[in-house]
Amino acid sequence: MRRSPAVHKRGSQRAHGSLCKAIRDLLRLHGIPCWRVGQKGSQRRDGSWYAGHDKGAPDIFGILPANGGGKALAIEVKSGARATLTAEQKMAKIECEGAGGVWITAKSVDQVADELGLGRA
Repeated sequence: MRRSPAVHKRGSQRAHGSLCKAIRDLLRLHGIPCWRVGQKGSQRRDGSWYAGHDKGAPDIFGILPANGGGKALAIEVKSGARATLTAEQKMAKIECEGAGGVWITAKSVDQVADELGLGRA
């Protein structure tokens, strides 16, 4: 039996949320402060909706410790097999790296650990 798109989407969102949490847990374990960037929109009093973030914003924002240069850390989590950066995310990546920050497009916790040189717990 084929799943409906709504059920599939909900499952993908759950997988994405779980991966974001696992990455945040890894960062915090290594003393890297980090936060989930709000992705939900909000409803105005007139009933219209607006995005809760700038297009292209990463899923996780962190700050690498002083021994890592005190740099901004932006992590865009991609949980789907064919998931790629949007045009807005590509621009945010360029801006982040151009300002001296670190951008990771992450498909796994191990990838983040490897790119930041973190050991695994």
